[in-house]
Amino acid sequence: MRAESRSARSLTQALRLGFSVCFRCLLKRIYNSLNLICMEGMSLIKNQFLELLDQDEEFRLAVAAKLGITAINQKLDKILENQEKLWLEVKSLREGQEKLW
Repeated sequence: MRAESRSARSLTQALRLGFSVCFRCLLKRIYNSLNLICMEGMSLIKNQFLELLDQDEEFRLAVAAKLGITAINQKLDKILENQEKLWLEVKSLREGQEKLW
């Protein structure tokens, strides 16, 4: 009877081990499939996003605002205005200097 119970136990352990290995393989396959689907889905989303940027001006401006690009553009415009004022002041100083000569 002991031999039978040992063989039954070892058979049960083998089945559990086999099931565990098969289950791991199955999980790995499912995981790989989901990764592939996810990558394909992300590729589709990226393409749609780029198309929207090309075609939809309102969307493009909203994305630019979200990224802070509009704020950067406004700051650059202000810097350019100040630079123009400085050049006008330099020109005025030169003219004043020429009058003194």
